[in-house]
Amino acid sequence: MSVIRFTYDKQLTKEFIELGFELNEDDKKWIPPFREELQHQLSKDFEFNRNQGNSHCNFIATRNGKILARLSAMKNKNLIDKIGNQIGTIGFFECINDMEVAKEILNDAVSFLVNENGINKIYGPMNFDIWHGYRFMTKGFEREIFPGEPYNKPYYNEMFIKAGFKAIYSWDSTEVENYEDLIGISSRGKVRFEMLKEIGYTFKDLDSNNLDEQLINLYNIINISFNNFFAYTEIDLEEFTRMYFGLRHSTKPGFFSLIYDEAGLLSGFAGVLVDESIAIRAMRGNKGILSKVKFSINKPKADRAVFYVAGITPEQIQKHSGLGRAGFYYGVQRL
Repeated sequence: MSVIRFTYDKQLTKEFIELGFELNEDDKKWIPPFREELQHQLSKDFEFNRNQGNSHCNFIATRNGKILARLSAMKNKNLIDKIGNQIGTIGFFECINDMEVAKEILNDAVSFLVNENGINKIYGPMNFDIWHGYRFMTKGFEREIFPGEPYNKPYYNEMFIKAGFKAIYSWDSTEVENYEDLIGISSRGKVRFEMLKEIGYTFKDLDSNNLDEQLINLYNIINISFNNFFAYTEIDLEEFTRMYFGLRHSTKPGFFSLIYDEAGLLSGFAGVLVDESIAIRAMRGNKGILSKVKFSINKPKADRAVFYVAGITPEQIQKHSGLGRAGFYYGVQRL
């Protein structure tokens, strides 16, 4: 087996991308990424790659001309520990079910970051940053998945562990299967919502007629509220806006909201998406006219909502205002 390294190579990038489709094409739960988006992220034009101080290297493991595994090793200049040491990341991982293949390509990537770049702490899986995909799914594979959550082969987590990685954080996702239960769960926030409204808090939905200014506000409040979140780094407003518009087909009026306190200060936000995984699967990673027709045909099948993102400022946390519960209640009422 041999491991090929490259940064920008049109043919190798295509093969790198297609391995993900080859390994997952028979998995009916898999939500294919868009090839066009992956090509952009692996190009010189991608925001991360244009920022001086960032770098990445792609790896492909092959045997007898057949690609067996892939990954990228990345240095995000803004991802540093508490004392300023650079942290590296490994992402875009895909591999056949072969521990030796995984170990060899992971060891090569680790060696590249440690020995060639002087990086002694590595997070993975993480594609550039937490904005563009991170974490492994480790259980719950029998359940229906949804956009925004990681999904991978069940054996990927073990591959990383055997290569020397260890889990440092874990998250849980919960599915509420009927609206009545959701109303019951959110009811704790009703009193808090009414109290905050009474003292002057306002809950405003994103307005498509004033979207440019409101996206700047949303961008700023996300940066403030997630500042201490694990591995959080800011991205440029241009990339944030591009990502938001990439989600616009999954939003409805009232699904993204900004929250202001009694003094008019932006204090929180919440975003809900329609789960359009069925329609996205039908596109098979393409954005051509036929794929868009398939999306439109399957879009009415969406019957789930995803509480995608939410946050409040550190000041609201210190005040114990209950704004998080109130915002959740407000979001449920908008469904």
